[in-house]
Amino acid sequence: MSNSFLNTETLTLNDLFGKDRTYSVPKYQRNYSWSEDQWEDLWCDIEDLEKSNYPHFMGSIVLQETKDAKNIDIIDGQQRLTTLSIFMSAIIFYIDNLVKKDKDKTDNEKRKEIFNKKYLGYESSTTLKIVPKLTLNNTNNNFFTHYIINQNIPDKPTLADEDNSNYLLYKAFNFFQKKIKEKFQEEDGKIIAEYVEMIGEQLKFIVIIVQNELDAYVLFQTLNARGVELTAADLLKNYFLNLLKNEPEILNQANLMWENINNKISTEKIPDFLRSVINSQIDLVTKNRLFKEVKKNIKTSEEAFNFISKLHKLSSLYLALQNSNHSSWNDFTAQDAKYYIDILELLRFKSSLPLLLIA
Repeated sequence: MSNSFLNTETLTLNDLFGKDRTYSVPKYQRNYSWSEDQWEDLWCDIEDLEKSNYPHFMGSIVLQETKDAKNIDIIDGQQRLTTLSIFMSAIIFYIDNLVKKDKDKTDNEKRKEIFNKKYLGYESSTTLKIVPKLTLNNTNNNFFTHYIINQNIPDKPTLADEDNSNYLLYKAFNFFQKKIKEKFQEEDGKIIAEYVEMIGEQLKFIVIIVQNELDAYVLFQTLNARGVELTAADLLKNYFLNLLKNEPEILNQANLMWENINNKISTEKIPDFLRSVINSQIDLVTKNRLFKEVKKNIKTSEEAFNFISKLHKLSSLYLALQNSNHSSWNDFTAQDAKYYIDILELLRFKSSLPLLLIA
């Protein structure tokens, strides 16, 4: 471990995954959220890479050292690394199909083994179980490991209605599997292996490594202020859970409540929700001053937990106040409530939400 505040280096995808280390997404990080637009962008980047044979810059990734020298936490970059892992899994799945069709079987089995070990995980010499290269958060990890890493791919997975994030993992795999199948159309394994090696060497990242949670948090805020992958919702969640980090029991409760909120309210709408609650409970605040106002008023673990509890309690009401068909209104025999909600929705009176949340 270095003694400096942070270390930076430029690494290829092969450098990142080829090293004898594993990566973990901390509990507080958001769920997988990329969708088809981002998958298509990545696919186009890879296609351009093949045509130009010139390195493609994938942006910066922020990592944090842990007590285990072989494991490192992902502070920023999990969406890209997760999607690239899914992409590699789809490649390996395609090679496996060549094996099943007895096409250059011995060589393709070796290729599959090499790529599995490099990009997805390796077999532990002690437990004889697969140690994944990438471990996701509580919401995504079981699904990711079972379906993507171990490739137990069903025609359609059984998922709870609200489990949109894991469904995105499943859809991402199908997206890349289809693209790869269309691209190669029964090409031999050697051509596919050359393609993978080209990607591994030509995709490049600036990797920033910090030593501890405090350094990570300071950098997290700085990066977010400059428009990196993190959102305002990520920043606020990180701040709250950072206050709770020394109290594991309530940290887990708070994390579960936040996941529940995130399942109800999409990531891009969470800052508006937080702002409405803060405006109703604390003071009127502009979007640009949202984070500063939170830091000024919420400084202890108790305050953080109480505020997350309040957000959790108000999340359903927040949605109901913008949708007259929400289940919260089912118990109303009269149509008055639905009528007024329809009017608010029609007129887009979002500024009234803080007052209604107080009521």
